[in-house]
Order: sequence, then structure tokens, then C-alpha cells
Amino acid sequence: MSHFPQINPGEIILESTACIPEADVLCCRYRGKRFNIRFDIDYGVSIQSLVDLSDDDFKRIAETLKR
Repeated sequence: MSHFPQINPGEIILESTACIPEADVLCCRYRGKRFNIRFDIDYGVSIQSLVDLSDDDFKRIAETLKR
């Protein structure tokens, strides 16, 4: 697991990465709320919330990742 500095408060912050047998995972925060971006070999990319993200938060995260 790698650790990254927290920069750009209020935006997506990459905190760490993890590799598990079935996927690579980016552990992130958005406005202080934790979520993971999971790159799964079989199922593709998904966003997994570790806390309740609002619909607006989820949409903003997805839009940012599309850039």
C-alpha cells in the first residue's frame, strides 16, 4: 500500500492504493468523505462509497473522473 500527500481540499484526494487479487483499488476522499475507485478485471471500474455520499457528490466524482 502506498500513501500520498493530501492536496487540493474540496476535490478528490488520493490517499493510498491497494492491489488485491481481483482488482486494483484507489482509496480516496471527496470533501472529507471516503470512497474507493475499484478497477476490477471482470467487472470494470466502480466507485464504492465507505460513507453515505449524496447523489450530487457521486455525480461530481463521476464527472471529475471522466475528465
